[in-house]
This record gives sequence, C-alpha cells and structure tokens, in this order.
Amino acid sequence: MSAQGLPMQVPAPGLPSRVRIHEVGARDGLQNEKGT
Repeated sequence: MSAQGLPMQVPAPGLPSRVRIHEVGARDGLQNEKGT
C-alpha cells in the first residue's frame, strides 16, 4: 500500500490503461430467447 493507504497501480501488459463503465438496465436472462 502507498502512503495514502491505497494500493499501488501496476499496469499489466496487454490491458488498456483506462476502461469506460456503462450502466445498463436490469437483465432477466431472456435477452437471447427467440420470440414465440
């Protein structure tokens, strides 16, 4: 941990330096079901 009490950030090879998070609606598990 750093002096501020937060973990150090160590970049992993092959991973992006930033990501974007999008909030989506609730999922019911039926999104891929064909209509009847």
